[in-house]
Amino acid sequence: MIEDRSGITIDFIEWYNHGYDDRRKNGHDLDGLQWLNQNIKFDGFMFAPVGIWYGKCVEAKVQQFTSLTEFVDYCKNTDNKIFLYNLTYYSPQLTYRDKDGNLLPVPKLTTDFGFWKVRYGELVPEGVQA
Repeated sequence: MIEDRSGITIDFIEWYNHGYDDRRKNGHDLDGLQWLNQNIKFDGFMFAPVGIWYGKCVEAKVQQFTSLTEFVDYCKNTDNKIFLYNLTYYSPQLTYRDKDGNLLPVPKLTTDFGFWKVRYGELVPEGVQA
């Protein structure tokens, strides 16, 4: 028998605690995950980049945002089911080498501002064209 949900839970605390050590080690934005959960009613939380939601395959994709409110607005304005997988914040970093590996005369910032990469799965409701 195929489970209704495989690799996806609806319990934020179970999901958050399950991967806490790995998320912390991999630089994921732990406070950001909690903030998103308070601001978005997610349909579920993915334990891996692929899961099953009532017989439908859910695959995590990545989007980059300079503000998490952009992602909140997207989620609040879609009828699609949204499943959070992870969140990573990338702060501005100094670059010492060019694309060929040569040292630069002066280090430079790679970006003007930091950004988030949100990994999440999304399902279009049945009967709706993607």
